[in-house]
Amino acid sequence: MSIKSNIISAVVDIGSSAIRMLIAELTASGWRRLDSLEKKTELGVDVFDNNEISRKGMQECLKVLTQFKEVLETWKIDIADVHVIGTSAMREALNKDVFVDRIFLRTGFKVRVIEGVEANQLTYSAVQEAMSKSWKKFNQSNSLVVEVSGGSTEVMLLHRGKIVTSHTYRTGTIRIQQQMTSVPGSASLMSDLIQENMANVLDTFENEYPLKQIRYFVALGSELRFIASKIGKKQGEIWVISVKEFKSFFESLSAMSASEISTKFSMSMSEAATLVPLFSVYNSLLGRTNAQSFLVPDVSIRDGVILSLGGKAKDSKRKFRNQVIASAKSLGKKFHYDEGHGLQVAKISKKIFDALKKDFALEDGHRLLLEISSLLHDIGTFINQSAHHKHSYYIVRSSELFGLNPDEIDIISHVVRYHRKALPGSGSSHSDFNSLSTPVRMTILKLAAILRIADALDSGHSQRISVKSVVLDGNLLKITSDTSFTNSLESISLKYKSDLFEDIYGMNVLLTGGSSIL
Repeated sequence: MSIKSNIISAVVDIGSSAIRMLIAELTASGWRRLDSLEKKTELGVDVFDNNEISRKGMQECLKVLTQFKEVLETWKIDIADVHVIGTSAMREALNKDVFVDRIFLRTGFKVRVIEGVEANQLTYSAVQEAMSKSWKKFNQSNSLVVEVSGGSTEVMLLHRGKIVTSHTYRTGTIRIQQQMTSVPGSASLMSDLIQENMANVLDTFENEYPLKQIRYFVALGSELRFIASKIGKKQGEIWVISVKEFKSFFESLSAMSASEISTKFSMSMSEAATLVPLFSVYNSLLGRTNAQSFLVPDVSIRDGVILSLGGKAKDSKRKFRNQVIASAKSLGKKFHYDEGHGLQVAKISKKIFDALKKDFALEDGHRLLLEISSLLHDIGTFINQSAHHKHSYYIVRSSELFGLNPDEIDIISHVVRYHRKALPGSGSSHSDFNSLSTPVRMTILKLAAILRIADALDSGHSQRISVKSVVLDGNLLKITSDTSFTNSLESISLKYKSDLFEDIYGMNVLLTGGSSIL
């Protein structure tokens, strides 16, 4: 989206414990916040207890959204410029489709329920923007970015500002409270319960990255921003709290009742009741790091949505792609992949993709999925060289990749599954593929066909072939290399691995190198 003149837009976030709205003015150079609203709800209590949004919960949310619409009308904001998202509670509600339909009928808002990985991506964009302005050392050090909401905990680990790994966990303040109230005497066990939950979270990260190398702890959340405004020091767009100050505050908070917290900080009893569990989670995570500073940016997922719409959208997309690639490389390194081979196959794959894109209805998003598939196609060799394509499939399918939703990861897992050996068939070993919709199966076949060609051109894992150009010429895909490799391992492999490409694209592959045709 390019901004030709200033546009006033809004983002509405339907969360587990509140519905929040951000109104902003978008310009060619960026954006500025005009107004923000927040109304508490008990959507998460409904969903995390009964797996559905109750009739009362729907009515409560619809009332808030109707009020927000009236505010938007005073700003004269067109409905097309209102972006409504639903996060963890709506994501898990079995009747979310009914709720989304009712919202549209009552308000005209079209709700987009986003996955945890997309939430991470949007939040990361907002954090990166704020930190780059106010904390210049952020991109030079390692950081842990954490947001605890009512229903989930989002954790991102950054190495010099770049995503190493990210995960979404079903641990949040509302869930913790529900666990506490379901067990007699559970209030006294809350600290142990949180420590146990967070230990499992951090053990996962410890396997991927030494947490003692974390220098900055970045915490997000509306309650945290509120408290940070009371005890922190504002530096640009972030509040800075020393680790010592945070721990001292947490100790005093833990000794207070919900009633005392409510009075001291002028908040409702329901908000006050979540404050100790909330800070317990942050304290548990902080304790496993060697962080020198506790930083609270004045941003949220709503800022990330606005950033994705503004004049810097193109730059944001580039940064997002780089983060997805970094996440894939991190996963590859965890399983000791051949990075040089993966990069070479990805480079060739993208050239083939670009040559085919226009004539074969390949989308921009497919290019990134192909690149990730190319990087990770041999990751299964960590388990066993034999049938490593199947091991690659299982590893990718069970992993989280920053910025990619489960459907996209499923596509990538199938593409790596079919980068060698048997093509998709009707047998039981292909049941997962056959259960997918026809458009998704076609996407997988198109990408896998390209990957098989690119992989063949680096069969020896030597990166010997440098592809100069890829062009369509009638019923031929002509790939031109700098060097002739007649009867090489690559040329022989290409003859065996071009079968799927010929079936899907109806074209033969012609590899020319030097003065020879391979």
